[in-house]
Amino acid sequence: MKHYKIVIYFSPTCEHCQYEAQEIRKHIETFGDTQILMISSDDSLSIKKFAADYQLDSLSNVQFLHLPNEQIFETFGSASVPRILIYNQKGNLVKDFKGEVKIAIICCCNI
Repeated sequence: MKHYKIVIYFSPTCEHCQYEAQEIRKHIETFGDTQILMISSDDSLSIKKFAADYQLDSLSNVQFLHLPNEQIFETFGSASVPRILIYNQKGNLVKDFKGEVKIAIICCCNI
């Protein structure tokens, strides 16, 4: 999984997003040095609590970012959560998942 980037649009209150977070933490070694960027339009405190609750806040390859709703719309369009985008080493989008996705499927995207 070298030099790939996974972008996850999520909400801390979304059950599917919570599942994804549990699975990422459980299988973090599978991701190697892949950067995981988790983006939400929820408030910063909710995002920090989510990161801590799922023990993702201490992982060097997982980062959390708050974006206002307007920027979310500009970036993702009318996106629902979770939305998982996988980019290759060249920055090209290789997969766009809408909704909950099993980690095994994410890892089978030639990462």
